[in-house]
Amino acid sequence: QTMARRPQRETEAAHEAWLAKWPVVHGQYRSLVAALSLGAVTGSFACALQTVALVRNVVGTCRWQTAAELLARLTWLGGALAKAARFREPAIANVVRRVLMMVREDHAQLTQQRLAARRRKVATTTTSTGGASSSSSSQPTETTTSFATWQGPSLLDVLAGPGDAASSSTGVAAAASPLVFSAREAAAESSTGGSSASSALDAPPPPGLRQSVVEQILELYEDVEASVEPIASHAAHHVQPSDVVLTVRDAGVADARDDPVAALLGSFSSSSSEHQQQQQQQHPSTVSGVPRGRVVVVDATGDLFSEADPQKSRKKLAYARRVDVTLVPETAIFAIMPKVSKVVLAARAVLADGSFVAPPASYLAALAAREHGVPVLALAAVYKLSPTYPHDPFRRALSDPTGVLPYSRRPEERHVLRDDDGDDLARHTNRPDVANPDFDHVPPDLVDLYITNTGAHQPSYIYRLLAELYSPEDAALFDDAATE
Repeated sequence: QTMARRPQRETEAAHEAWLAKWPVVHGQYRSLVAALSLGAVTGSFACALQTVALVRNVVGTCRWQTAAELLARLTWLGGALAKAARFREPAIANVVRRVLMMVREDHAQLTQQRLAARRRKVATTTTSTGGASSSSSSQPTETTTSFATWQGPSLLDVLAGPGDAASSSTGVAAAASPLVFSAREAAAESSTGGSSASSALDAPPPPGLRQSVVEQILELYEDVEASVEPIASHAAHHVQPSDVVLTVRDAGVADARDDPVAALLGSFSSSSSEHQQQQQQQHPSTVSGVPRGRVVVVDATGDLFSEADPQKSRKKLAYARRVDVTLVPETAIFAIMPKVSKVVLAARAVLADGSFVAPPASYLAALAAREHGVPVLALAAVYKLSPTYPHDPFRRALSDPTGVLPYSRRPEERHVLRDDDGDDLARHTNRPDVANPDFDHVPPDLVDLYITNTGAHQPSYIYRLLAELYSPEDAALFDDAATE
């Protein structure tokens, strides 16, 4: 196993030596790797944003000869960043896969445009040559021969190889024609499969590839930065002012721009105020006021319950100013679910089978919602859609158990069995093994609707979105590194 990993380490060292030729970009890479390793950069939003910024500098600043080389460099970069984050941030691999898809699509599009321009140029040359030869009447035999020489290729010339064309009587002149060369090149590229695509990526890139990819990366950066506002705009369609919403607090969110639930509930509070004003204007004598929006927040970590004053705990929530907030522990989810009309959960990653990874206690909330017939809405930006399936790195992600059971509260050991001499034969301990998972995996049958920045989608439609965002060749790139 050590011998098998040696070539991989040599390849990684070669990639980093290549990046070291540009000190500014290499310093940005080392800083991001250190921040991810130490936990200074956490959350899907911050990781995706800084990864896109680094990839943009690598594509736009560093020197690469072919599209295949660029794909290899970006694949190494995504694997190194995902490994530094201990594979707990799928958004890093997702945005790198998006850029890989951009490179492939732009390369294919620019190559087709170059071939189309070459065909038009050859067709123009053929038309002018044919017109000039047909206008001369002094040499009818040479005119006919010239026109036949530059005539479009037959089906036999297109399908035949170079050796067959050279052996034919008219194939010598036709093979030298640029029109025949263009037609054969186009037929070869359209008829062959992945081998021709890979050989095309190894060829020199078409002009404008670097600029086109950089422009799309900048658009991706803007989409990631403004991904929460479109999600909040769908609140009026899915959450009514009279709804009682239950959500699970995500203690790992460090940036407000990475909290779509807060943005959605903020819009919910605004719509509640507008609904209250409309009711008061329509029925001023009978309606003294409409209750504000009500939100039930599940705190699985217990951070909000550590405050002596519950009012101070509610002030920690950004949407608690105009919404009535009720804090409950995860043990009270099933008891309070009959009073809830909708469950809104924030997804850290949406997987290929339609399931999603969410904060702890989300699976319990989804189970209780199914038992009581309450719809479950999962909020996730597009960059959180991952083409992977549930695997061990998500299940192995554990936090410090002292957040659930402090070390000072652990019970002492006790001896229960001794022999005749008083020696211990067996030792029994009531110290439990405490596991504090970072994630909860919610299967697709417990989700009713996904709300993204592109709209609302059913869990069964996730695979279509993944097919539009990522290439099948890049789906399992970072899974091999995760299982090492």
